Amino acid sequence: MRFIQHSPDLKDFDVQVSAGGSSTQHASGLNDAFDLVLNLPIAQDVFGLRLNADYSHDAGYIAQNNLYVLDSAGVPVPKDPTHLVISPALMTSRRGTNDNTYKSGRIAALWKPTDNVRVDLNVYHQEGDAGNTQTITPLLTGWDSLDSAHYIPEALTDRVDLQSLEIGLDLGFATFTSTTSHFKHENVSTGDYTTYKISDDTMVYATYAQGFRRGGINALPGSTLAGGKVDSRFKVLKPDYAYNSEVGLKGSIAKQFQYSVGVYSINWKDIQSGLYLTPLSIISTANIGDGYSRGVELEFSGKLIDQLYTQVGYSYDSTKLTTASFQALNATVPSAAGGQLPDAPTQTLSVSLDYKIPLGGEWVLDPTIAVYYRGAMVTTTTPNRFPVGGFTTTNVSMNIDYGHWHGLVYINNATNKLGFNSAPNTDTWGQGAAVLVNQPRTAGVMVTYKLSGK
Repeated sequence: MRFIQHSPDLKDFDVQVSAGGSSTQHASGLNDAFDLVLNLPIAQDVFGLRLNADYSHDAGYIAQNNLYVLDSAGVPVPKDPTHLVISPALMTSRRGTNDNTYKSGRIAALWKPTDNVRVDLNVYHQEGDAGNTQTITPLLTGWDSLDSAHYIPEALTDRVDLQSLEIGLDLGFATFTSTTSHFKHENVSTGDYTTYKISDDTMVYATYAQGFRRGGINALPGSTLAGGKVDSRFKVLKPDYAYNSEVGLKGSIAKQFQYSVGVYSINWKDIQSGLYLTPLSIISTANIGDGYSRGVELEFSGKLIDQLYTQVGYSYDSTKLTTASFQALNATVPSAAGGQLPDAPTQTLSVSLDYKIPLGGEWVLDPTIAVYYRGAMVTTTTPNRFPVGGFTTTNVSMNIDYGHWHGLVYINNATNKLGFNSAPNTDTWGQGAAVLVNQPRTAGVMVTYKLSGK
């Protein structure tokens, strides 16, 4: 894993504060966000720190109209307490159950003992809490609604810790970079990055990285309700390993356009994914087999005419589960080798245009439109899966700059396109199968103040 963000500036001190709010269609309230960035050049041109702190709260937009009323122990409250055995549960309804709050912090350190040696260290921490997943139950509530028929919200708590160390050596005609990352409880990776300058405008690069996610034990029962024995192989979760190679070309054309072309291959061994195991259909993380992901990524940006700028990105990804494990072949809903890997769209495309309008003095307007297409994909490895269709979203915004101030007025998902990011597994969940959806139309403003100096 490569952890890429802004490195410390070793020359100038700067502080940046941002605050904003927005409104999402169908949401139960307003969204708000806050961001603080502090750059400290401790030793001029040699050592510096960059500190980030972020906070965001998004109001939920999923409605649940058949919720159990729960007591303090999380047990459904009976409608008639005098007849506990036969009484139905007391029900309620609530809008915006998928509200979420995230807090994060990052410390980045850069040390340059010489002009051709640099050491980057990043430490990142994030905490998140969500009242429910952003899923709907379209087979029960309709494909065009934002309703879930589930009786209990699926509250989520997320904690992420990431450390990354990168050491680079610049030889003039080529650069060599070695990276080591640690993602707490999940992932450890190492990698190497090399570049070679063909000319002043063209550079080739090559990367190689390998990483793994730790294994563990699935807490499955030893027997089924009917007294059958649960195979011990279901309980073992082995680490999975990824080996990533990439080669590419980067350059500029007429000092006006920039481009990059990259071809990559990722080979996975003992892939970890979700399966329903044992006759009890218990959701577990299991090793489903081996597979690969191979593709190409293209990027192009530059000034088209006058003050009109563009950015274009395209990716094509071919994936395959080449072998299926014992767990995959014997799950409640078995998986088979030969199909696509889950959650990997074959194609994605993004195009943006922005036009800078100087108004005199320090005033500059920058209207922008960005269109993103995500192609069709599958979200399970079961033979009877069906694909999640592709969809397109459009974002529009107006940037306003004046001296130290920057304003942003935006509408994300301006056409209010309802896109699906998962497919229901009716074999396990029947009509109650859930589908993950994107965020509806969201309009907001963000104000930033930046102060720089020696």
